[in-house]
Amino acid sequence: MKEPFATIEEIKAAHDILLPGMPDFEDDKLKVIESNVSRDIKACPGSGKTTVLLAKLSILSNRMPSADGTGICVLTHTNVAIDEIKARFGGKADLLFGYPNFCGTIQVFVDRFLTIPWFNSIRTKSLVTVDDDRAVSLIKKEFYKTSWDDQTALNHLFRENSEYKKACEEKRWEDVKRMKADFVTKVYLDVLEGKYYKKYGTSPSIASLNPKKPSPTYTFLQNVRACAFREGVLKYDDAYSVGLAYYAMKPEIRESLSKRFKYVFIDEVQDSSQLQLDLLEAVFDSEKTVVQRFGDENQAIYNIDEACAWEPNNPLPLNESKRFGENIAKVLRTICINDNNELQGNNAVASVKPVMLVYTDAQKVLPDFAKLLREKKIGAYTVADIALGERKKDPLNRVNVKAVGFVGKPKEVDGEWLSLHRYFPQFENQTTAKKPFGETVTLNTFLQKNSLQNNPQEYRSHLLDALVTVLERADIKRENGRRYNKTTMLERLEGDTPEVYELLKGKLSEWVLKICKSEFSVDSEVFDSVKSFITVDFASVFGFRANIGVVKTFLKKEDAAYYEAKKEQQSENIYHDRDLDIEVATVHSVKGETHAATLFLETKYYKFESEHFGAQLCGEAYKPRKGDSHVLPALKVAYVAMSRPKYMLAYAIHKERFDLLDKAKLEKIWEIREEK
Repeated sequence: MKEPFATIEEIKAAHDILLPGMPDFEDDKLKVIESNVSRDIKACPGSGKTTVLLAKLSILSNRMPSADGTGICVLTHTNVAIDEIKARFGGKADLLFGYPNFCGTIQVFVDRFLTIPWFNSIRTKSLVTVDDDRAVSLIKKEFYKTSWDDQTALNHLFRENSEYKKACEEKRWEDVKRMKADFVTKVYLDVLEGKYYKKYGTSPSIASLNPKKPSPTYTFLQNVRACAFREGVLKYDDAYSVGLAYYAMKPEIRESLSKRFKYVFIDEVQDSSQLQLDLLEAVFDSEKTVVQRFGDENQAIYNIDEACAWEPNNPLPLNESKRFGENIAKVLRTICINDNNELQGNNAVASVKPVMLVYTDAQKVLPDFAKLLREKKIGAYTVADIALGERKKDPLNRVNVKAVGFVGKPKEVDGEWLSLHRYFPQFENQTTAKKPFGETVTLNTFLQKNSLQNNPQEYRSHLLDALVTVLERADIKRENGRRYNKTTMLERLEGDTPEVYELLKGKLSEWVLKICKSEFSVDSEVFDSVKSFITVDFASVFGFRANIGVVKTFLKKEDAAYYEAKKEQQSENIYHDRDLDIEVATVHSVKGETHAATLFLETKYYKFESEHFGAQLCGEAYKPRKGDSHVLPALKVAYVAMSRPKYMLAYAIHKERFDLLDKAKLEKIWEIREEK
């Protein structure tokens, strides 16, 4: 049996750094911290999963450099967790992010250790980027260059597609082309075997390489899909397929990575696709490396119509939420696709009894919710007071009261809105900003404030993209003749001019914070500061002149009015009630957030949510039934939404649908508020 991961003294030291003055780690958290074998950790919402992971990292950082020269690998799906590690560890973060360690997203890990080495070993053009938007744009452009006769190579693949057959019957040829173009961008390419599949994990293949006589379908797909490869632009799935191919060609990679990394921690693993899980399992030997995967399959909502690819194997549980109290935990025990009876609320958090807002006029729901927030008290303060107080303490002043729903895209049938527009007609479904690229973008393009999301990591990424774009415009390349990307650009700065690298790190934090707090679409002060860094420090390191035409055009500043014109843009999805703001958003856009209060707004995903899981709202555990294919996605989304709040949860339901539910059972869990 292996020794425990850490001593009592090491665990106490980590606790005092992360939770000074707070009670000791509970038994379930201690078991996870002490675990020193490959294991899955199943963590409920708000259970302190991130704190437990940080505790393990804190203990390891105090042992660095390790006596045997091994490192640790921390893999996430977004950079949010990485940013939290940096924020919590301060100067010590350099130990965690330096060789032989790796801390970053799964995508960056695969690109660095597998995709880029494979691509550069067999292609004359280096890998430019892994980006679905850019790759799909190139593939579609190539598709529309092909003739109608060439496109018939795909006809047999649509024989069972009723929408396609109807379009053909009605001679809607542009729709036929569109369906084929979309299909070509989505098929999965097995790089190693030279086969195409409708998607990863399905069989049989729809086209495969036959050197003697390639099929028309294979030839067509290969010609169209290869255009992105030729430009050095890959879809995300292509990057993973390349990774699997590289591993198959060089199986010694598994041994090499297992020797380098003594510990591998994978966060939010429930958001991993089967392709990602298969690749990570291939390259890490869990017998030689301790691989611990943290997640909650109940919160897997990104591949909404598919079952969670991750199946926890003999997991260590973290069942007690630190986010919300027993009143909210009671709802979540049955609003769930799995048995969730072990979920426990935090007795130290006084969550009020959840409220069911029964309406006849959807336009009154948000005003009634605001009124409720000002009425409900926890001790001497209303929930609204508590929310406003916590928001003032937030350095980014983020809205912490939200009204969320499943369907954000405008959806109207017979004059009835079935989406969030039902409650907030001006809602704009812009959860993320598109990554800027193309010949016409300027620095202003990269500095646009995405007020509907206000994601610090998104801003940081765009700022680095801007610097790489400057190098492209100035035709600055690496010594091997290849273009810079964000990683190689930062490596050059850190290696050649560490003082400029440190300056940039500080500037990035400063710029991101200003953008988050700014009331303008593009902040003029941020523009001036970024431009100054590029023209002075950045240009000096990379040896280009900022006054050459292409760079000068990129750095052109607009008239002053440009930076004031969209001053109120950030309020587009905000309902204002005096000093209280309520953000209207999709559930997908708030995943991972913690709110003071959350209102779930019923929308229609095939049916309205209460029609999908009315019994679960009444406290009955879900039992799978035939024909429930749309119930599971609705339950998963509702579970994520209703596990966001700390103090108050509310649910908006129309009177007609409310009357179909068992009121007596509802009242044991919910306070019923009917519209007067």
